[in-house]
Amino acid sequence: MAPPRKLSVVEFDGDPLLPDLERVAPQSPWRDVARVLVSIAQVAAEAAHVAGGDEKAFEIAWLWEREARKACLEGYGTSGGALHALLAMFEMEFTARLLLDALATGGSTVVASHTLQRLTRTIV
Repeated sequence: MAPPRKLSVVEFDGDPLLPDLERVAPQSPWRDVARVLVSIAQVAAEAAHVAGGDEKAFEIAWLWEREARKACLEGYGTSGGALHALLAMFEMEFTARLLLDALATGGSTVVASHTLQRLTRTIV
């Protein structure tokens, strides 16, 4: 008996906020790359917070984020254009969810607001 030829990959970080059907539905692997990019922004914001949370800490963190994003995108061989627009749309989706969750729970909106500002410049 031959093994099945269909491969299923469940969303890599197992986001518990997503409905089960959405987590297992076939989707673009670029959604996972976009989630990594949003995670990089979250790491930068947390590092800035731990470093004191002042303007200089965030300036350094966002510079790090920019370089980490660049390295990540280069690692995936992206060359800009339509693919970057697609990634920006996926990032916008994840960031909107972060913002809604933060507003509902009284959490920090720093990552969401920073990312939305950057994406607005990217998409426009």
